[in-house]
Amino acid sequence: MFWAEKRADMETSVVDIFGEPRKDDPDRQTRKVTALFKSIHHGRYVGGDADTRFFILGLAPNAARISVRFWQVTTVGELAGHIVRHFEDIRIVHRGKQPEYLPLFRLLASTAVQGKEKNIPPNLAGDTLRAILEGCSYPRTLLTASVQRCRAEREITYPRAALIKGCLNRATRYSNPDQKEELTVSLDPDNTNPGYHLGRLFAVLEKIQEEANPGINATIRDRYYGSVSSTPVAVFPTLIKLSK
Repeated sequence: MFWAEKRADMETSVVDIFGEPRKDDPDRQTRKVTALFKSIHHGRYVGGDADTRFFILGLAPNAARISVRFWQVTTVGELAGHIVRHFEDIRIVHRGKQPEYLPLFRLLASTAVQGKEKNIPPNLAGDTLRAILEGCSYPRTLLTASVQRCRAEREITYPRAALIKGCLNRATRYSNPDQKEELTVSLDPDNTNPGYHLGRLFAVLEKIQEEANPGINATIRDRYYGSVSSTPVAVFPTLIKLSK
């Protein structure tokens, strides 16, 4: 539940920002988030509501009672900044037909078995929303669930990649404020980190194998990823030789 101390656009915008796009207006969410980005990047919140107090009450069912998960008193301007930070943290390159800003439900569903709401891990939704609203690290369970789904389904989807990027960047940012390097939205050709270069090389080698053997069941990712991560100097010479 949420409300402002006086009428403010944020009261209605929050629903569009976090909710699934409406079928009769699929671009509504994108417009709302884009407007929020523009207002923050210009150093103010559109509408002059920046200092208006905003109240957020997180509730959860508990047997026959309702329990309070969290209570937050903030301002419209501060809340807008935290929401924009969230979308910046999970922003990652994607295909043209996919949404620019992923709704919260779609992010959470990507961590669940078969993508079903009932399979979303308990407490994950509340903990994730609280992290977004307070501007703190995402719950560790969110990263774990995303990685586990990638391993189980052997597919790294757009929402999962976005979550993994966001979780790692926030964990680094808040645990080590002096750390400047973060995962970027897309490929960083100027990154000189040896691990980053080896990751790019490994992707190229796997692509070579897939091109040479269409429909292959198990690639070098399935067989060598663990050893490549731990002892790259022993494995990469073999992989390069095999690629030829």
